[in-house]
Amino acid sequence: MGNDTFGVRPYVYGLSKDTTEGSPTSPCLRLEYPASFWRFRWVAKAGQRRIAVRVKQVKSAANQRPTMIIRKNAMVGLTSDWIETAPAGTDWVTIGPVIFNFTGTDMLWVEVWNNLYIDNAPLFIDRITAT
Repeated sequence: MGNDTFGVRPYVYGLSKDTTEGSPTSPCLRLEYPASFWRFRWVAKAGQRRIAVRVKQVKSAANQRPTMIIRKNAMVGLTSDWIETAPAGTDWVTIGPVIFNFTGTDMLWVEVWNNLYIDNAPLFIDRITAT
C-alpha cells in the first residue's frame, strides 16, 4: 500500500466477518443487506495513486453489480465523486483499478456498495489494494 493508510471500522450494522469466502489466508467482510455499503478512509499522498477492491457478487445485471464510490475532496484535486462499477460475473471480480493523479495529501472516503435491490444476498469484500 505504499505510504497510503487506511482507517477501518469493520463491525457496523449488516457487516460481518466471513471465514468461508475470500482469500484462504484471511477472512473477508460480508455485507448482508441490499443497498448497504461499507465506508473506509483512505489517506492518499500526492502523486499517481490507484485503488482496487476485490468483491464477490451473486448477480451480473448492470444495475445490481457492486460499486466503489470515492467521494470528492478538492484538497487532493478530486472535484467530483468517482463511481466505478464491478464487471459482469457472479464470482470474484475486481472493481478497478481506478488511477488518479492527486495534487495533495488528504483523506478520502471510499464506499463499497451492495447494489442488490431485492434478494437478501450478501456481497463479499476480500481485499483492497492501493499504490
